[in-house]
Amino acid sequence: MFAVLAAPLAAREVVDASPPVDLAVTIYRDPDRDPEEEIDREYPSGLAMISETRRVTLPAGESTIRFEGVAEGMIGVSAIVTGLPGGTIEKNRNAQLLSPAALVDGTLGNRVTITRMNPATGQQVSESAVVRTRADGGLVLQTGQGFEAVQCSGLPETLTYDRIPAGLSAQPVFSVDTRSAEGGTYDVTLTYLAWGFDWQADYVGRMSEKPSGDRFEMGLLSWLTLVNDNGQSFANAKLQIIAGELNVESDYEELADPPVAEGLYLTCWPIGSTSAGPLP
Repeated sequence: MFAVLAAPLAAREVVDASPPVDLAVTIYRDPDRDPEEEIDREYPSGLAMISETRRVTLPAGESTIRFEGVAEGMIGVSAIVTGLPGGTIEKNRNAQLLSPAALVDGTLGNRVTITRMNPATGQQVSESAVVRTRADGGLVLQTGQGFEAVQCSGLPETLTYDRIPAGLSAQPVFSVDTRSAEGGTYDVTLTYLAWGFDWQADYVGRMSEKPSGDRFEMGLLSWLTLVNDNGQSFANAKLQIIAGELNVESDYEELADPPVAEGLYLTCWPIGSTSAGPLP
């Protein structure tokens, strides 16, 4: 009798692409806004096509490339990556940003440092603790004294994390899986549509009479107003503005699905009882 053992699949190496070395933004005005209607600066509903060229150094074999700092309103299904020697295997939009709740969830079962005031001495005291619950209403730590809920003692308490959990970033991230037979450094271009842009052109004409008295000259002053509702700026980008009405057949606002940064909201119960509900 022979036993066949399957070798475990090797994990893909994660590679961070460089910041954009070349950037182009093409903005399409809101297709539902009338020509005479003002821009909605609080909620712009136009689209932009963003093209970023970045440099990546790939190992031999399969790897995951992270494009950090893409637009919050990125429409992931529209993204195209060119310039990779092995093309793309899979594309993913990271849905969660670095936040207090994400830090707790990503550190579940691992150690943090809790710092609080000793009520007897008034001094700040730090100790190691293990996170035992997720950030879903109450946070329980295990310390040398046992299990306890965070911020339920009435005293100031602060948590310190040694590292950022894998997969979390302060900026939106788009990632692609790829393969390269030999590895190497490549310039790749990420092109995608993003939600939350708009533009408007305004003109002022000044008429002046020529000395002949039968003709007029007109000086025309124009300026362009751009609106970007994303948290990202696009410094030194090559800008293009597209006039006309864009034919939109999909609900791109729904497809954008911006990433979420969740806060940490803790709940405490009266000592000895949970039947009365949480404290206000």
